[in-house]
Amino acid sequence: MKYFLPVFAAVLFLSACHKEKRNPDDIIKKIAYKFYAADSSFTFYIPTGFTPNGDNINDYWEPESNSNVLDSSQYMINIFNKGGELLFSTATPAKYYGQGKNGKILSEQTLCFFIEVRDKLRGDKHTFKGQFILFR
Repeated sequence: MKYFLPVFAAVLFLSACHKEKRNPDDIIKKIAYKFYAADSSFTFYIPTGFTPNGDNINDYWEPESNSNVLDSSQYMINIFNKGGELLFSTATPAKYYGQGKNGKILSEQTLCFFIEVRDKLRGDKHTFKGQFILFR
C-alpha cells in the first residue's frame, strides 16, 4: 500500500498529459520509481511507463540497479495484464517491448509487475510489485 500514492499520482499525471495530446515520451523520462532496500547499498529503479512506438525514446521497459550489487543468477521478473494473465517472464535482466506472450503487440494499458532480485553483497532477497503504463 505504501506505493499506491506514487502509482496513482503517476497514472493521473500521465493520463492528463495524454488527453492534452502531449508526447508521453517527454513525461515518462521524468517519472521513475526509486526503491532503496533498508540497511543496504542496494538501489533498484523501476520505470513507471514506456512508449514502444519505434522512436528510440522509452521504447522498452527495463528495471535497473546499481549492477555491482545485483546477483543476476537470482533474478526474476513477471509482467501481467490487469486480468492476471502472464505476458512476460524472465530469469535474467531483459527488456520488455510491450508484447503479449504470443508476440501480439498490446494496446495501451496499465500492466503489473512482480520482481524478485538478490543483493549479492549481503545475500538479501528483495521483492517489488506494482504497476506501469504502456502508452501507444
